[in-house]
Amino acid sequence: IKAVFKGLKLIDPNNPGDPATWSDNAGWALYNYLTQSWGENVTVSGGGAVADRCAELVGTAPNQEARCRIGLTLSQRQPAEQWRETLRTYAECFVVPDGGGYLLIPDAPAASEYTFDHASGTLAGSLIALGAIRRTGQANLPTVMTVWYTDRSVTPYRDAACDPVKRPGVDTGALPWRPQEIRLNGIFTKSQATRV
Repeated sequence: IKAVFKGLKLIDPNNPGDPATWSDNAGWALYNYLTQSWGENVTVSGGGAVADRCAELVGTAPNQEARCRIGLTLSQRQPAEQWRETLRTYAECFVVPDGGGYLLIPDAPAASEYTFDHASGTLAGSLIALGAIRRTGQANLPTVMTVWYTDRSVTPYRDAACDPVKRPGVDTGALPWRPQEIRLNGIFTKSQATRV
């Protein structure tokens, strides 16, 4: 028996007044989880920007695809924070507490939002001291990453791994081989698993 489930209809964060529809946009999934009664039921801003980034086409024609798609069933009971983190990972964004809700920020290059100037302007003289910036140690960070995903090109679906992504220097021996694997079963294309 073969069955295809469309899943839950979702609200478009750019047009919240429109009727809900089916979508595999990971930004839509996160936005709906946060704003609907079956999820956290809170106010969210920035959902449209995240959804738009997820919908961006990547790759070269004719093999273009949306940047962040998701095919995941929330069938396991977990704390809200864990589902939020899971969906945030698929949507490639940051979830920042904002009053009683959240601000969603795409994890993408962007222009500077504000420049702090200690000598002049509205913050003149307000910085008393700035401590030294410390970097997190990199001694135990993985140098080789493999992402497992759900391969839908075969029936029945199967788990598959993208090609390992290595940090520069691993092949030459300048960096040690420290592998890590992560499972993102809501991803269903090798190209998206490789981009993560």
